[in-house]
Amino acid sequence: MSGERVESAADLAAMPDGTVVRSDAGTIACRFDAQHGVVFGDDRPFPWATLRLPVVVLYRPDRDLIAEAEARGAARAADRIAAALRVEMRRHDAEQIGFSAIGDAYAEAARIAEQIGETDE
Repeated sequence: MSGERVESAADLAAMPDGTVVRSDAGTIACRFDAQHGVVFGDDRPFPWATLRLPVVVLYRPDRDLIAEAEARGAARAADRIAAALRVEMRRHDAEQIGFSAIGDAYAEAARIAEQIGETDE
């Protein structure tokens, strides 16, 4: 899962209570009040500002991270469809004026772009 990456102390301080993060070292921590967090597996509070950056946000109580990720995926899919349609229109236009080789090249480019798009998720 890929979430929001926090790299500055100011952004870390702006996280709401209840936020869960994972550090590059693998530490998973939860902010429980304005000044403190707790590391999972250790019930002693620590100063939230001392958490080693960068961290990746796993959960934010003020946002639906799953819905946001799904929306980004849908937007990427829509962009790929629009690009494929533009290529198909160019291929069709090229065929209409007798340049079928150019049309074939556009079709092949669209096929390759679609394959690349399917593998980058």
